[in-house]
Amino acid sequence: DYPELAQSLIQHCPDPTCMALIGSAIYDFCSQYIPAYNSETKKRYTEQAEALERIASQIATVMHDRNKTIALDLVNVPHEFLLGTNLLWVCRSTSRVNFAVTPPVQTTASMDWHNGITSPLPVFLLTLICPFLLAANSLQSWAEGPMDNKECSIERANLWERMKRFYSSARAKHMLQFIVYLAFLIMMTVVLLAKDTTQTKGALEIYLMVHYMVFCLMDVAAFILHWYASSWSTAYRSAKTTPFTFFNYFTYVVFLVWLVLRACAFEDLNVVQEVLVFFLILCYVRILDYLLVFKPFGPHIIIMKPMLQEFSIFLVVIIIVLVPQAIALQRLSFPYLEEFSVADFLSSLEYPYYNLYGEIEPDGLSGMRTDCAPNGINCPLANPMSNVLQVLYLFFALVLLINLLIAVFSEVFNRLSPKALDLWQLDRLTKTQNYRNRSAVPKPYSLFTYAYKICRFSAARVFNRGSEDKTPYGQLSRVVINEKRRIDFVEAAVNTKVFQAEKASTTLLATVREINNMLKSKAAYLSFRMNQRAYAVREERKEARKTEKDSAGARRLLGVLSSEVSKERLLCKSVRNIRDAFFSLLEEVKTMNNAMDAAVR
Repeated sequence: DYPELAQSLIQHCPDPTCMALIGSAIYDFCSQYIPAYNSETKKRYTEQAEALERIASQIATVMHDRNKTIALDLVNVPHEFLLGTNLLWVCRSTSRVNFAVTPPVQTTASMDWHNGITSPLPVFLLTLICPFLLAANSLQSWAEGPMDNKECSIERANLWERMKRFYSSARAKHMLQFIVYLAFLIMMTVVLLAKDTTQTKGALEIYLMVHYMVFCLMDVAAFILHWYASSWSTAYRSAKTTPFTFFNYFTYVVFLVWLVLRACAFEDLNVVQEVLVFFLILCYVRILDYLLVFKPFGPHIIIMKPMLQEFSIFLVVIIIVLVPQAIALQRLSFPYLEEFSVADFLSSLEYPYYNLYGEIEPDGLSGMRTDCAPNGINCPLANPMSNVLQVLYLFFALVLLINLLIAVFSEVFNRLSPKALDLWQLDRLTKTQNYRNRSAVPKPYSLFTYAYKICRFSAARVFNRGSEDKTPYGQLSRVVINEKRRIDFVEAAVNTKVFQAEKASTTLLATVREINNMLKSKAAYLSFRMNQRAYAVREERKEARKTEKDSAGARRLLGVLSSEVSKERLLCKSVRNIRDAFFSLLEEVKTMNNAMDAAVR
């Protein structure tokens, strides 16, 4: 759609998709801080951000249509320019909605969610309880992941590998956490409805205190860990993963208030129960956060947040109209009241507030109440001015403001309804990416897992304090690392196949041939990657000879690229050595097979 901008990106950028996505985020960020009176510049920045994001989206979509593997590498492979992160991280950190709905991004999110094992919800829940159902191939649907191949197929794996794959999926982790949270709500409901007048804490109540306190501390510890490992901004982005982030932290504050009151044996138990009731309501509202990942609920929950933002603005107008009406009616209906307390002021707000819902009592304003005699002290007197103010208030608040609120809600729904599905897909991508590093054990029972990670991270910081390379495989790309993992898988398969061949020598020749074909394909693919990187090195050398402006920087760049190529060559050489070893093994097997055939004859 923007050929000139796209050609400029291709000519001047080594990775046009990455630069287009970053440029879109930068222009969008700058447009938010441009003053409102500079509308032309703000509009130009917004259009530039949309154009760059659309270019990145079109590149990803077209590549996915032609070659899905390359498209998945495009969004998953880390970039040195992004300090080891990938385009998925840029997408979810900068809220690039149009890029988040492209096929390669959604394919990655879907595979992270299911992890290659898809099944209907009833079958999934039964498998979650009884994982031995994974052995039944007819109950599950097996799908290959973005980085899987036929050798690593989940369908060929044994039951233990399937169980590890199943419980490491984001879907299983999320559902386990949801089940634990529902059990927590049930226990809290029992504690709230049970009679407790002796101020003695039962075992269930103590368990709930410890449960939710550990839950809060784990979230705070995760935030501090992100802050210590990277920076404050990165930790803030990591914590702000859902629209309910600030709501969750507000729930933590209410819980701490109730915990302090209960632990200190506060005398007025009614106050403690009121705080607990308010905390229970917040916890039940938090169920929406767990339902956000499901498609029937997610898009509608996403729309609720902007509606509440519009309602907060409308609420200020309601308060401005309601408070003077309450004060005026209080003064006109009770002219002889001498003392006026805060409780009287709050009670005076009830009548105009319930008027908003159509609860109107004209007898009170006319001074014709039957339960008391009008005296202007504790029973209202009739005043014509009260009726006039009531008519104006009902017209302005009940007729105008309520209908205006309905119109605003309709406008927000019509504006966000077409984008709700895209926003939900971006939110699901963020959740699935965050579930990658989380344990399958739900919080707060995963406390020991968090403690182990913190100790391991602290030990790594202490032992690598004087080292320059603190990140393993810092200069290797994800493609090479993934190929190394696949080679390790092949080596494990070799050991298994050879062990089986010792028991059944007649199948040894076919086994070695199969493994040999596997190694040939992997060696050819890795050689192709090495040639690509070598070609990039030669192109960089040509550019360095042409410019010759910064020879030192060019030498450093060539040194880094040469080191990467040398590492890939060593890796490819190891593959060739393995293949040569299997060639020799193949010859020995042929000789053994001929000898066995001769012995049989």
